[in-house]
Amino acid sequence: MKYSRQREIVTNVIKNSFDHPTVDQVYEKVKKEDSNISLATVYRNLNLLVENGFVKKLSFVDGADHFEPIGKEHHHFVCKQCGKIIDLNINAQFASMDKLIEENFKSKVHSHDLIVYGICNNCLNN
Repeated sequence: MKYSRQREIVTNVIKNSFDHPTVDQVYEKVKKEDSNISLATVYRNLNLLVENGFVKKLSFVDGADHFEPIGKEHHHFVCKQCGKIIDLNINAQFASMDKLIEENFKSKVHSHDLIVYGICNNCLNN
């Protein structure tokens, strides 16, 4: 992948975001660094980063795509009330599930995604 200043800015926004931003949210943050960048450029660079395995696209919330950097495998909790996405770092508990699937289906598990839907603590307290 060729270097571009715009792609570097988009990459840094994703790397420094812990809230699973949408394209529009990435665009707003990128505009603060480069006021000349277009929404189409942000879309194009995000898609390129996804295709090349630098960024993961999450397409399970509110119809909008959300993005996060590729890193340690983890799962997600999605609040059905406010739409907040919370990382669940509970991978050790799923190692036995992978093994069970491999044994019962005579297969090899490479990865899995778990999405838990519920109501977050903030919404429960409001």
